[in-house]
Amino acid sequence: MTSFDRIKACLYGGALGDALGYAVEFSSWDEIRAAYGEKGILEPELTGGKALISDDTQMTLFTAEGMLTAKENGTDLTDGIYQAYLCWLDTQGYMTSPELVCALKDDPVMRHRRAPGNTCVGSLLSGRMGTIAQPLNDSRGCGGVMRSAPLGFISGSLENGVRSAAVTHGSPLGWLPAGMLSDMVFRCLYGGYGSLREITEASLSETERVYGGYDETAAFCSLMRQAIDMSLSHFGGRDAILALGEGWTGHEALAIAVYCALCYPTDMKSALIAAVNHDGDSDSTGAVTGNIVGAYTGCYPADWAGKIEVREEIEDICLRLSAII
Repeated sequence: MTSFDRIKACLYGGALGDALGYAVEFSSWDEIRAAYGEKGILEPELTGGKALISDDTQMTLFTAEGMLTAKENGTDLTDGIYQAYLCWLDTQGYMTSPELVCALKDDPVMRHRRAPGNTCVGSLLSGRMGTIAQPLNDSRGCGGVMRSAPLGFISGSLENGVRSAAVTHGSPLGWLPAGMLSDMVFRCLYGGYGSLREITEASLSETERVYGGYDETAAFCSLMRQAIDMSLSHFGGRDAILALGEGWTGHEALAIAVYCALCYPTDMKSALIAAVNHDGDSDSTGAVTGNIVGAYTGCYPADWAGKIEVREEIEDICLRLSAII
């Protein structure tokens, strides 16, 4: 198993979790059961033979696009990612930066509007790039963490994940999860860090060490530890997820994903099914769970992946990443 196998599985896993959850993103658990049966949704729903992805996967691929552009042009990483997000904004119908060029911008799949997050859109329309020191808002939404996994493909993952999320999300509870997820992905990819639980605990400790000076860090770390502890006994299933939140905020989305990934660290289908069958932000919790399990195992269900809407885009991004990583 190579690090590149894990990169591909991380991207496919995120897209598959996103697609599985997208069909039920705004449905309650009772509505999900009424539509799909007592166990909930168990495989991606197909439209025209394809499993559709949401803005989560779109923005994840634009994160990778921004990394590639920054590397190719020798420019600042976060600036490159910001420019890529402006290209994504253009795909959503906001003609703000017609002069910006990137490979994904003209891709028809990227031009579908799939419930783009208000914070992401509003922040990018502001004409200013948010930073930790100069936040655009106090949003703690999950729009930062759901797109940040590719930052784990390169060194500096914790800080780079935080900085890229702060482009649009100003609260530490919006950007701390992005940093920790990126760091977890990096540790999964490049080995020597032990089991997934050990990787999670190490990333949490490093996040706390580096960003412990923020008031919100204590609440963030407490919720992550709760997720880790409950996963040790698979405590409560959906009751555990309910205790962690609904996933609309960054720290809740990561906590749910950590819980589901630790319950099923080598079984992506089971992890994703657990991650999306609840009352909350199912596509984001599914996407982050898939990122984690994919990066850890280097594997993803081929039968699901063959139906994913963005298969060609993932393969192309992976090919381009292989030239620089």
